[in-house]
Amino acid sequence: MLTEPHANVTFTASDRITLSGNRFVDLGGAGVSFAYGSSDNLVQGNEFTAIASTALLLGCTADPTR
Repeated sequence: MLTEPHANVTFTASDRITLSGNRFVDLGGAGVSFAYGSSDNLVQGNEFTAIASTALLLGCTADPTR
């Protein structure tokens, strides 16, 4: 079974979110996650530094309908 790291900022079923000009620094897990049907989101001009897992998680490893 795959497990995914917890993210410091998580969006679920979110549309048209814009993250711009932010700093994600010295974080455990992932920086930002977009999961479960999120679409038309923009992550542009942000800084991701010293992240323990990954900067962005797109999608998910679990089906929320189960």
